[in-house]
Amino acid sequence: MSRLIFDSEYLNVEELILENSNFQKMISDNKITDDEKKDQSDRVIGILNQLDEICSDEEIELIKKLLAELCVLVAINRM
Repeated sequence: MSRLIFDSEYLNVEELILENSNFQKMISDNKITDDEKKDQSDRVIGILNQLDEICSDEEIELIKKLLAELCVLVAINRM
């Protein structure tokens, strides 16, 4: 995967989601279980913990801003 997940005009969040093997596995039976949601939550928390260990305070703040704005983008695209 290349480092650049966007170009000057477009952030392709949907493509990132669709290419994710965990997402593909979860939707394969057209049903998302509570266990799958918990597992995904645990994966996200694990990655955030890794980032917390290796990033500076300034980088953590930038990551938090990115996550917040990305969540807003995903939410408004579903409206």
